[in-house]
Amino acid sequence: KQFLRIPRRPPWDESTSPEVLQQNERDSFLLWRRELARLEEEQKLILTPFERNLDFWRQLWRVIERSDVVVQIVDARNPLLFRCPDLEKYVNEVSVHKVNMLLLNKADLLTREQRRAWARYFQKEGIRAVFWSALAEAQRLEAEEKVIYGAGLQ
Repeated sequence: KQFLRIPRRPPWDESTSPEVLQQNERDSFLLWRRELARLEEEQKLILTPFERNLDFWRQLWRVIERSDVVVQIVDARNPLLFRCPDLEKYVNEVSVHKVNMLLLNKADLLTREQRRAWARYFQKEGIRAVFWSALAEAQRLEAEEKVIYGAGLQ
């Protein structure tokens, strides 16, 4: 993991023409891809097709530029496996005013003590993290609907 970095968008400003920007992005991406190919060979890595798709990265770059908060959704059962610290680093390179955050999904699959331990860990590391359970939220909404319909408030 320490070898893998997400590609950086090349520097640009309002005076950069779309054609020049696209070419610079292509060139930068190709250099990044060559480095990945070297890592694939030397480290015996297998990379997904998304990592080879320039349009995927272009979309990510633009979303980061336009966002105030970037949320990584990770599985609460093993958040460090899915977290991308280099994405957080890149977000801060784009602007120190942007906020990085982890959303730990499937939190209902952890015990209260596990959630507390992860919360302490992320707090100690200075990482904003929140726990989320889609299942618990769905159950809450379902209960709310029963109250509304049961009271004849539809």
